[in-house]
Amino acid sequence: MLHGGDTAPEDSNDHCPAAAAAGSTCGSAQKPQRNATCPWIFRRKSAYDLGLLILRLCLGLTFVVHGYDIFFSTGIVRTGDIFNSIGIKPGVIHA
Repeated sequence: MLHGGDTAPEDSNDHCPAAAAAGSTCGSAQKPQRNATCPWIFRRKSAYDLGLLILRLCLGLTFVVHGYDIFFSTGIVRTGDIFNSIGIKPGVIHA
């Protein structure tokens, strides 16, 4: 059984041209090998993987926007002063 509760399809190379050319299979329920013939981009994805991708993109964008705001509007020195005031010393290094 895969992450999203989906059952593994029969091994086929329809979605993986590299594996089809090499005569191997990919996208099965077996754990993929590091040096597998099929590149990761062609492996079958589940709804769980898509959900994780969306969550990671949203969280990453949130961190980038927050960092941009701190760096360009508040400034590192002022953020360091705030860190010092709440007991995180040295504040500028932690900022």
